Amino acid sequence: MTTTQTPSQADRARFALWRDAAADKMPYLAPILFRFVPVRTTSIDSFAVDSRLRCYVNFDAVADWPQEQLAFALLHECGHVWQEHDARARAIGLSDNDAQAQRDFNAGGDAAINDDLESLGFDCTNFITPATLGEPEHLTAEHYYGVIRGKRAARQSQQGQQGQSGGEGQSGDGNGQPFRGCGSASGGQSAPCELPDDGGELGEGYGGSSGADVDAALDAVAHEISDAVRKGRGDIPGSMITEMQQRLAPPKVPWQQVLRSAVRRNLAVAGRGHRTPTRRNRRRHNATLGGRKLILPGQVKPTLDVVFVRDTSGSMSVAELNAIGNEVEGVSKAAGIKGNRLQVIDVDSVAYEPRPYAGLDTLNAVQGRGGTDMGAGLVRAAQMKPLPSLVIVGTDGGTYWPSEAPRSR
Repeated sequence: MTTTQTPSQADRARFALWRDAAADKMPYLAPILFRFVPVRTTSIDSFAVDSRLRCYVNFDAVADWPQEQLAFALLHECGHVWQEHDARARAIGLSDNDAQAQRDFNAGGDAAINDDLESLGFDCTNFITPATLGEPEHLTAEHYYGVIRGKRAARQSQQGQQGQSGGEGQSGDGNGQPFRGCGSASGGQSAPCELPDDGGELGEGYGGSSGADVDAALDAVAHEISDAVRKGRGDIPGSMITEMQQRLAPPKVPWQQVLRSAVRRNLAVAGRGHRTPTRRNRRRHNATLGGRKLILPGQVKPTLDVVFVRDTSGSMSVAELNAIGNEVEGVSKAAGIKGNRLQVIDVDSVAYEPRPYAGLDTLNAVQGRGGTDMGAGLVRAAQMKPLPSLVIVGTDGGTYWPSEAPRSR
């Protein structure tokens, strides 16, 4: 029988010590470490983490571990989160229907993490590393996963026993042994103790981090690594620096060009009139046919109504807010619209009242500075009358998005 419980006060104190030791070793991972929510369980052999950053610990099983090994375990789990192994496993098509492939991806991710930890002085003798696979260091989880799968296929072919699984990374499920694996955050199997999104029987405090919160933590780690590199800290693993550079790289999509194109397209549509029987033709109101007066259809020309949803969450810098203000002004000039035709909605985790745009001074008062949910701004825009013909969202990207496309372009 397995149990999942809230940790005792003593458990929490021990966890805090392990976390502090881990943060001393790799301080740039603190944004992840300090989001971990410890959960006591007996259904795993040591540690596991899920995609909402609940950290499951078999406190009894690790009671005699030395402090350095406990710090190593937490940093190892951080590595799965930082390298986004859960999303990467899904990206290559792994599913819950292939438990062995999940375990192999978990092992590949372990190898991609442990060489970094080994370079910092941790003892990885009893753990999978690139060296144990006969591979170069600092390659990706996908590469090591491919090597592991290849070795497994060759071994099975040699033994003539298709489907036979090796000994590494076994889940322990169904054989009376505790689960061995790093949990769903690793891209591997979910641990049997993993809680539902609402925290289940442990309650609301164990709901963990949302996807947006995890993304914000990863951004914070990237900035911490960038600052440490700039200050000359030389013990940061090179692969982590590469991952930081990839995360902080400018977006490949030239959004300014996309925005200009969208505004031009909507201007063209707005300026193109069409005939309608609901309005009389004012130019040909005297037309007759066979002595009888004709009522010809008139023409209507759609107007361009734009709503600019502005991210005012705490993650937005003054420079980013100013950049959004410049884009609002640019749209105003390009389209020749202000007032009720161009409205601005400030949004953090909620949407504030729309404000007609009357120049850059309109944007001086910033409402919000809390969490981030741009979906709330799209919902608010969809409630406006008339419905906007174009909705533009200016955000740093760390946000929830609605599951359905908005009604406006």
